[in-house]
Amino acid sequence: MSLKNSLLNKSNSYAFYKKEHDRLTKELENYAKREKKLNKELKDCKNELEKVKNELLFKSEELKILQDNYESKFNDLLVSVDSIKESIASSDKNHKEELLRIKEINYAQIFNDTLKESIWLTKKNFSLNRSASNYSFMYTLYRILDEVQPKNILEIGTGADFQNDHSICKILQRFSFINCRR
Repeated sequence: MSLKNSLLNKSNSYAFYKKEHDRLTKELENYAKREKKLNKELKDCKNELEKVKNELLFKSEELKILQDNYESKFNDLLVSVDSIKESIASSDKNHKEELLRIKEINYAQIFNDTLKESIWLTKKNFSLNRSASNYSFMYTLYRILDEVQPKNILEIGTGADFQNDHSICKILQRFSFINCRR
């Protein structure tokens, strides 16, 4: 040992500082190892987070595609529902029109059957095609004339189509007991 070392060894300060230096060096090495380990863990966490982020982005894109598909299908269904509603409304309208035609045919048959039994109506050749009156009106008129037998009737107009050759007064002239004026 050198003189310097032996003098330093004799004083406790050298041993203390050497010991402290060794301890701090070891602690520094431990911190360096720990820092290296933590940096590795941090890097692994960053990689894992990046992986999760990418998975979430991919899932998000998948969900967006699914949402767009479902919205498209939903809109298609709404269009189909509207189309079905229009078809139902059209069918209802056609059904109502058909019911009116059937009722009119029924009145025509009732009117013709009623005229067959009529004693006082001699001219029974009614044709109501494309006129302003229909069989339900004529049946009602006939029933009034047959049951009430009015003496006077005032016609105040039934429309331009009917006024030409088929006015009520012209039809009522067939009945001998009625005085009809326009």
